[in-house]
Amino acid sequence: MHFPSIHTTPLIALEPLFTSKKSPSLPYCVGAGCLSVRDNIRRRRQILTFLAVFAALPFALRPAAAGPITETETFAGPYHVEVKRARQITFTYTISAETPDDRVEKWVVNLPEPPATGSQKIDQVDFTVEGSAAEWAERKEESALKRPFRTVVVGKDGVAPGKITITMIYKATMSDRRLVAGKPPEAVSNLSADEVMAWTAATPTCDYLDTEVQAWIEKHGLTKATEESTLRFAWRVFQAVQKNLRYELPNGEANFFRCSRTVKTGKGDCGASNLLFCAALRNSGIPARVYCGRGVINPNPGASHSRGEFYANGVGWVPVDATAPTRDGGERFERFGNDPGLYFATSLDTDWQIELPVYGVQRLTWIHQYAVPYRLKRKPTWEGFKLRESFALNEQSVSLPSNATPFTNPSAPAQAVSPASGNASPIQGMFWLTESGKRHNSTCRFYKKSKGKPCGSHEGTPCGTCGG
Repeated sequence: MHFPSIHTTPLIALEPLFTSKKSPSLPYCVGAGCLSVRDNIRRRRQILTFLAVFAALPFALRPAAAGPITETETFAGPYHVEVKRARQITFTYTISAETPDDRVEKWVVNLPEPPATGSQKIDQVDFTVEGSAAEWAERKEESALKRPFRTVVVGKDGVAPGKITITMIYKATMSDRRLVAGKPPEAVSNLSADEVMAWTAATPTCDYLDTEVQAWIEKHGLTKATEESTLRFAWRVFQAVQKNLRYELPNGEANFFRCSRTVKTGKGDCGASNLLFCAALRNSGIPARVYCGRGVINPNPGASHSRGEFYANGVGWVPVDATAPTRDGGERFERFGNDPGLYFATSLDTDWQIELPVYGVQRLTWIHQYAVPYRLKRKPTWEGFKLRESFALNEQSVSLPSNATPFTNPSAPAQAVSPASGNASPIQGMFWLTESGKRHNSTCRFYKKSKGKPCGSHEGTPCGTCGG
């Protein structure tokens, strides 16, 4: 099946870094939604509104006792991440996807599990599919991070509606994290060797081994000195990003988010800026990563945004928003070590690898959701495709103890939550139950390699290799 080229600007230019040899190229769109001109204008206004609100946050968010961080800050002595204020939120995210006719065999929608972070504790995740029978499966993507996500399949017996509406309801507790001087109230454990390896690795998007990125790092002296503290080095990298990049909206360019493109153009959005910050830290062996998500700010929640964080031994994960300023002298240094909890992370880091029926493994730079319609009679899947999104936010304040610490210093790449409720049932076919009672998922080398039958995600005994 052929996929036509997409020339409209994507919601957040998801980049298919490669597809399998047997699969055609899927367009680089958040979810599957390439937007109309009107939608592009609306989305750009949402992004600019979110940036304006975030940039206008009062500098007083940093505790007065700590004082502002100066450009010559040495970070001498102990530091820790403290938690102030918290609120419980119910964030409702609805997508409506449609094709121009009813010639759809099925819809396959992939939803990442929202990760636990130091500012975000996931209390509950639910989803519903409006007016259609659906099946779901809990899966892990194909990259080394094995991040959890859910696949929802809409359609039965080769027939599916031309339009689907899926509502995701996230209940979470959000907190305000700040880097302050002083010893932590309790000891912070270091990351394991595997975790350090995961968050210092070069990736197709965080391509810090590229010659141009290495030249940029050398030009600005961004290699950690032997006696230099992690906090001091990260602060130097943050300043370099703020002073040498300028903000640019995603433009549909295939490699827009790659660090090699960012250093070459000197421009990038929130995602590209934070990735370059992380790249410089990873190059010196310091764990760093990014989150992709949505603003949870009334009256207009839902604007897409990315943030970063890095790990300092004895301190934990330190929040950062290295988004490039729009003008010279517009640096926002208070974003270093400060996360006011106004952003809900829907997914963790970049370079997702999701296997799709027929089309094989697709690599996505970012993901909020990824909806794919399978059309009948070999009609191009993306012809006439439309995606609409809407958001709602309810919130209330909650009290915290005086010595509160970050919700987690999440060591695992992500945390799965309980199965979703609603009118969805486990997918039969994403898992294979052998006659011996072992359950294999579709990524396992033993999947459908011996006698058995399709099964649900909780039947039988999970395979020791793939985890079932």
